[in-house]
Amino acid sequence: MTAPAVRPLAGAESPPPLDLDWPQVRERLDGAEDYYVASVSATGAPHVVPVLGVWLDDHLHINTDPRARKARQLRANPAVAVLVAGPDYDFTIEGTATLVRDETLLRRVAAGFPVKYDWWHPWVEDGRFYANETDVPRDILAISPRAIFGFGKASGFCGSRFDFAAA
Repeated sequence: MTAPAVRPLAGAESPPPLDLDWPQVRERLDGAEDYYVASVSATGAPHVVPVLGVWLDDHLHINTDPRARKARQLRANPAVAVLVAGPDYDFTIEGTATLVRDETLLRRVAAGFPVKYDWWHPWVEDGRFYANETDVPRDILAISPRAIFGFGKASGFCGSRFDFAAA
């Protein structure tokens, strides 16, 4: 994926730009353990839940039970926002969620989870993603970022927009 265009945050008084470049932002997104996914219902009611995730090929890959509220809402409306909070920087990913069915990619995602979460060992069987806590196959959703907003907070507020649509 081409590196995104970096822009200042919109507003009458934009803060100073983020003091991280795209490879540094990508490294923080990859290393994060906590991701909070926001979806909306058909009535516009928001729903935010924590999920496990793996950053591969400039997409965040999350897992969900296909019967879960977030899964149902993202099938109906794939627009998604994901918060990635950290001690010195926070990020918001705005993008689109797409169901992953490619078995090779599913295997890569499955292999990535125990690297980050040593207690969780999912596997792929017959083109479906499984985890040991249930016999129900799980869905893997790839979040394709349209924009990522980064906010620095350790040494004064700063922020930037990483724009994939303009790249």
